[in-house]
Amino acid sequence: MTDRKPVGLIGIGLLGQAFAHRLLAAGFAVVGFDVDPAKNAKLAQLGGGGAASAAELARRCDPVVLAVFSTDQVEHVVERELLPALGEGSGNIVLCASTCDPDRIAALGGRVAMRGLQLLETPVSGASGQISRGEGVGLIGGDAEIVRAAEPVLRALFASYFHIGKIGDGGRAKLAVNLILGLNRLALAEGSWTSRVPRWSATSSRQRAASLSTSRMCI
Repeated sequence: MTDRKPVGLIGIGLLGQAFAHRLLAAGFAVVGFDVDPAKNAKLAQLGGGGAASAAELARRCDPVVLAVFSTDQVEHVVERELLPALGEGSGNIVLCASTCDPDRIAALGGRVAMRGLQLLETPVSGASGQISRGEGVGLIGGDAEIVRAAEPVLRALFASYFHIGKIGDGGRAKLAVNLILGLNRLALAEGSWTSRVPRWSATSSRQRAASLSTSRMCI
């Protein structure tokens, strides 16, 4: 395994730093790029290397992990930076850990597959601190053969992961998880609030009804 390429990391915010920590701890070389020089410096402090651009990183690394902010940024990086740098038919793997619009990431996966780039959707359930400690759960969407090819990196990134289905399904699973967590927090908050009022007057009953009504609207 000494001849394996470094893992590329584009986006070195809190999520990217957590991924870098996991990969370096597992023995992978990591090369990163972020538009913010301070974040590149942070990766160097963790023990990773740097690239001058996303294009340079793409030529040096396989796979490449994306931890950027939005679907727009994912599409831009993949189609306007990685693909031009790699050319047609590279067979390189891109792991998209950003939380994206499921339909748009599925469409992107279809477009780049025709040009020889293998895209996996790899959003994670968990905050950056949890991910760094090995408590994040990967929700994988994409072709099973690509999942198998990327397995060593996936196992380094996530203490556990689930292959949900086709690309787009990982993001849908994360949205469902976030909804369930939000409802659980709402229920806990309601229980905490109501427990502080041992007796309900007519006025407090109306306040409770208004609070529940507003909560339902927020859902």
